[in-house]
This record gives sequence, C-alpha cells and structure tokens, in this order.
Amino acid sequence: MHEMAYLRRIVDAVVDAGERQGAAEVVSVRLVVGELRDFIDKYVFGYFKFLARGTIAENAEVVLQRVPFTVQCRACGTIYHFDFRDADAGACPTCGAHDFELRTGRELRVDSVVVRGSADHPRAPEPQGVQGKAAGRA
Repeated sequence: MHEMAYLRRIVDAVVDAGERQGAAEVVSVRLVVGELRDFIDKYVFGYFKFLARGTIAENAEVVLQRVPFTVQCRACGTIYHFDFRDADAGACPTCGAHDFELRTGRELRVDSVVVRGSADHPRAPEPQGVQGKAAGRA
C-alpha cells in the first residue's frame, strides 16, 4: 500500500506537466522504478488509474522501467547486482570484499510523458522528473 502516496504525487506531476503543455490527453507515462522501491506492478497500475480519474491522464498507459539494485565494490571497483533478499549475498564476486556503495536501485521518477494536444497533434514533451520528498531521485 505504500505505492499510493508516491502515485498521488506522480499523478499530480503528470497532470500538471500535461496541462502546462496544453494537452487534451496524456497518452502514456514511463516510470523508472528501482528494485529497492519494492513496488508491486498491479498496485502501481491500479492506483494510477484510480488517482487519475477525471483528469487528462485517466486513460494513460503506464509503463514501468525497472532498475536493478547494484552496488560498487570499494576495494576493486566491480559493479554487481546485489540481492538484498538473500542474507548470504553481498560479497564482491571479483575480490570477495564486503565493502560496497549503492549505485542503482532506489530510483523513482517520471521518465517521460507523451501527450496529445488539443488539436490532436501528438507530441512528446521533455522528460519530466517528479521532485519532492515522496518521489524523486534517491
């Protein structure tokens, strides 16, 4: 259920971006979601549809681009996938060190919004990022 608060801010940002573009409709939204966000697809799609009711985004297709959780070994520099659900994971596959820093996996942003203008001329605005505490680059 934690998706609801994030989706509220995302829908607001998408609708605002579309309205600033003078759009009649938001056609699609691409969300970049890191693995650590642990979002469940059906909730993301359902909450977006629910929260977008009555707006220019109510019929938008939502596309999720998943980003894996990766870390970089501080000892040798190797970047590797880290399975945070596995208690035995974590050692660098190259040197065996357990000293690493997060590279990817906490992302949550709107990557792109495709709108249809009032004259039914499709156009794609520059990607709009969602900013703020509830959503944004982490």
